[in-house]
Amino acid sequence: MIKTLKREKHHRQMGFTLIELMISGLLGSLLLAMTMEWLLIATQSARIQDGLAEINENASFVMRFLRHEIEMAGATTDLFTVGLAPVAWAYSEDQGGRFDTLTIQRQYAAGEHDCLGDRVPADRAGKTMLSRLYVDNMPGQNAYKELRCELLMASEGSSAFFSIKSRALIGGVDAFQVQYGVMPRQSASVQQQLNSSVITYLLADQVDPLHHKVISIKVALLLHNSNGTPLIHSTAGVQTITVLEYQFDDEQTALNLHDGHLRKQYQSTIVLKNAMSLSEE
Repeated sequence: MIKTLKREKHHRQMGFTLIELMISGLLGSLLLAMTMEWLLIATQSARIQDGLAEINENASFVMRFLRHEIEMAGATTDLFTVGLAPVAWAYSEDQGGRFDTLTIQRQYAAGEHDCLGDRVPADRAGKTMLSRLYVDNMPGQNAYKELRCELLMASEGSSAFFSIKSRALIGGVDAFQVQYGVMPRQSASVQQQLNSSVITYLLADQVDPLHHKVISIKVALLLHNSNGTPLIHSTAGVQTITVLEYQFDDEQTALNLHDGHLRKQYQSTIVLKNAMSLSEE
């Protein structure tokens, strides 16, 4: 009898009570929830880093491209020829919205790379070429819009230009804004050109080429990542973004700022080197 009681007591000591099982289950559930939350945060963080890396890579490329093209605006292949006007005003415009158009002109030497990265053939060397930078404003509120460069060449015996080819530079463009740093032509001495206090920044339709000398160009881009799945859950409320002179918010149909995509603005002021060296007519 005594041995039987001892054996039953021994078996009871080796098992778990119901309370112990409930506590262990609760701790396991909490640990699993914490692990899942950590994995979600890590995944979200990785996707955000990938999105920012994509935006920064696009911005780094396009800002270097814009700087090179704008600095070379007005260049000619003949050292004894007066330089060209850097900006082709007939093909540049302020569209009163998110997307401006900038068109610069120059001449290329044979074998030199044009704005699209292709080598210039001999039959185009020394001819005036236009590089038209614009955004393909496809329909749709948040359509994936690209900044493109179109190369144009003057027609024989005509002042008109025809398109040779165009190519996309980057995508994910929400805004492309351009302003022109000008000063009065009668006061455009070299010393005054270097004095930023006399430079006024205007829109394309405000510039008068007869009375204004363009010294620099200010460009700004608002970019977003291309990931189709929103990375961030936006909070409620009106969001406003200003890109140079253009301001837009959630109440406008031009852009949905609550789509959760990452956005970043880039801006640069680029001096027109050839315009700085031109003597006044």
